[in-house]
Amino acid sequence: MLLKLYKGFGTLLGLFLLFIIYPLISGFVFSLLNKELPLKDLFNDPWVTVLGSYNLPGYFVVNPINGGLWCLSAYTVYRIIKLLISGRISKKDEFEQKAEYGSHGTSRWQTAEEMQEGYYQTKEGVIVGDVKERVYLPGNPYAVIPNNGQQNLNIIAFGPPGSEKTTGIVLPNMLHTGLNLGYSMVITDPKGELYSLTSPLLRENGYEIYVLDFLHLKRGNRINFGDYVYEDTDLMKIAESYVTGGNVAKGSKGSSDPIWDDGEKSLLAALIGFVKQVYKDMPQKQSFEQIARIVNTEFQDEESYQYLFKRNGVTGTAEFLFNNFLMAKDKVRDGILFGLATKLTLFGIPGVQQLTSHSDFNIEDLGRKKIALYLLVSDSDKTFAPLVTVLWSILFNAIYKVRLTEPNSKVPVLCLMDELANIGRIGGLQEKLGTMRSRHIYPVMIWQSLPQLKDRYPQDAWEDVISMCDTRLLLAANDQVTKKYFSEELGKTTIKTESGSTSIKREEVIQNGESQSTSYSGRPLLFPDEVGRMPKDSILVVEKGKYPAMLKKLQYRYWEEKYQICVPTTYNDIPLLGADITQPNVSSEENSEEMVYEKDEDEKTQLGINTDPAS
Repeated sequence: MLLKLYKGFGTLLGLFLLFIIYPLISGFVFSLLNKELPLKDLFNDPWVTVLGSYNLPGYFVVNPINGGLWCLSAYTVYRIIKLLISGRISKKDEFEQKAEYGSHGTSRWQTAEEMQEGYYQTKEGVIVGDVKERVYLPGNPYAVIPNNGQQNLNIIAFGPPGSEKTTGIVLPNMLHTGLNLGYSMVITDPKGELYSLTSPLLRENGYEIYVLDFLHLKRGNRINFGDYVYEDTDLMKIAESYVTGGNVAKGSKGSSDPIWDDGEKSLLAALIGFVKQVYKDMPQKQSFEQIARIVNTEFQDEESYQYLFKRNGVTGTAEFLFNNFLMAKDKVRDGILFGLATKLTLFGIPGVQQLTSHSDFNIEDLGRKKIALYLLVSDSDKTFAPLVTVLWSILFNAIYKVRLTEPNSKVPVLCLMDELANIGRIGGLQEKLGTMRSRHIYPVMIWQSLPQLKDRYPQDAWEDVISMCDTRLLLAANDQVTKKYFSEELGKTTIKTESGSTSIKREEVIQNGESQSTSYSGRPLLFPDEVGRMPKDSILVVEKGKYPAMLKKLQYRYWEEKYQICVPTTYNDIPLLGADITQPNVSSEENSEEMVYEKDEDEKTQLGINTDPAS
């Protein structure tokens, strides 16, 4: 404020000199020289006499005296201007990345050459985007995480609703795999639209198509989980997936006391082993439905069910687990029984019974030939989540078995696992992620946010899942946890900061006072808020051992006819549940015989183990 007053006063003073004092001096001097100013008047009334000599037009008459005054006026104008512009008049603060300097961090974005070398050398792998925004069209080169690189092909992606996960990740990779790679595929299809959009093309390219309809329980194929219990260790894996996976999918953390959940797992595992041994010659009864019937009938009488396994000659791990159950006190056993019976109520639904009654395709064939298996799963209703969780568990076990026993069966399996939060916790996923690459299994796990992953795999389990994935993708982020995580994953970079200022001293306008400073400091490559403001058409790629890359998302614009690769089909084109979709894996005669056996079997025999010859 004082500086402004000072400049205002100085400016007024300068203008007063220019237009009053200097013309007055000029007029007074010339009045004296021309004897137009009486000296007696000057002595008698000096102020009136002097002021009366003011002559502004005479100030502009060319003569030596006015010339001197003009120089003085020019200096006065100079001082006015100097006064007005004195002080700092410019300031510049800029920074640029100097990752090569590295004093505070070396993170940076991949260069165009690095992206070209890392992502465009092969088609064998998973598409993650492109260096420029383009519609997905077959035949064009796109950025690919190669399956023969130093990194594994375990990929985890995060993107909230509307971040183009389906059109940017799932659909391009389904079409790319079907047209160029020939891998088997297992696809989570939340709305049934993926089947509609891609199955005609895959069928044309030699794929066998199978559908498991956990959405409506009306169409597609059937699968009996019991067919994929290969050894005693599988008993606990499947039981773990069903009990824990179901709890997690429904938002439950399970019982506060682990004795209840552990008891349910052990009893379920024992009963799986029971039906495998008792009905070893009747595969259609080695099912979860049969287990549910046993729980609802044979366990009504405590004195009777204690000897159930002995009466039926069940031995081994199943007997051991059942004996552990019997060791519990009466109230504990009752609680475990009720809890398991509640979780098995799904198998009282006719659609679930039919879906899980029989396997009309062999899931092991995914590792032997080109198969596309669609899992129709609701993205809003988690009722059937335990079934899907078990399906993923037995699928991985089946492929592992094929790789072990059939070394020449090396058809890769691409698992496009969308909406994982609605599936639940897949038993043993962390451990399997560490060895999937050697089994030619390539999982692409898609979550809406990091908190979802933490909720489904609590404590340190979520870190295990991420640590096993050499590639992490971010399509967008709405929550602070995901933003902060990726900001930290990108790392810190070194920046060069330049600050400059120019000052004009009041003493000399020609010689400017200038200052320039350079310093180095660190900052995240992207702050969390900058992660949240990523462009909608961009995808962030973070790979082990590489600098991060910002690519453009692809889109398969199936809604525009000119971009459609094949004519879509509909959900109603899927054959009804149990009917043939492609070539069956078992003969129709065998199917017919088994169905007749089930229909003709006495209802009492279906409901009670003790009426069976095996007892």
